[in-house]
Amino acid sequence: MKSPRTRYDRHSTDVRVIANNEPQPESTTNATVTLDILQDGGAEIPSSSTVGTSSSNMVQMTEDICNGYRTCLRYFLPPNWVMDKEVVSTLTIQELSMFPLDDFFDHYEKGLRKLVSSFQLEAQTRQHEAEQMRNKLSSVRRMIAKLLKSINEEFDIDPECDTDQVDELLALCVKQATQQLGEDK
Repeated sequence: MKSPRTRYDRHSTDVRVIANNEPQPESTTNATVTLDILQDGGAEIPSSSTVGTSSSNMVQMTEDICNGYRTCLRYFLPPNWVMDKEVVSTLTIQELSMFPLDDFFDHYEKGLRKLVSSFQLEAQTRQHEAEQMRNKLSSVRRMIAKLLKSINEEFDIDPECDTDQVDELLALCVKQATQQLGEDK
C-alpha cells in the first residue's frame, strides 16, 4: 500500500501544493515534470525517459533547501518552543511548508527581548553595586585619612581625602609600624 503523496507544481514560479484530486498542470516541454514528494520527506523520481538528471538535481536541491531550513529553525529555536531540536530535524517537506514561521519568530523575538532585558537589568544592578562600593571605599578612605591625621599631625593629608594618597600613607604607616615591632623584639 502506497503512502499518501503531495505534489508540488514545478511549472510555476510560485511553489504551491497540488492536492491529490487536483489535475496536474499541462507541460509545455517534455523536460518539465511534476515531482511527487512523499509526506515522509523522501522523494520519488519519475520514471519518464524524457526526464534526465534535471529531476534528480531538483530533488537534491529541494532536499538541500529543506536541510538549510531545518538548520535555520534549529539555530533560532526559541526557548520553550512547542518542539525541540530533534523534532525540528525530522520535519518532513510538508511539515516544513506548513511550519508556523510567524509564530516561531514572534516567540524568538519575545525570548530575545526577555534575554536582552535580563542582561540590561543585570548590568544596572552591577552598576548600582559598583557605585555603592565606590561610595563605601570613599567613606573608608576618609575615615582612614582622619585617623592618620589624628595619630600624626605631621602627615600632609586632608581629612576629607578619599584618593589613592590615603592608601599610600596607610601603607607607609603599616610599614613603619611593622619595622618598629621588628626592632622591639
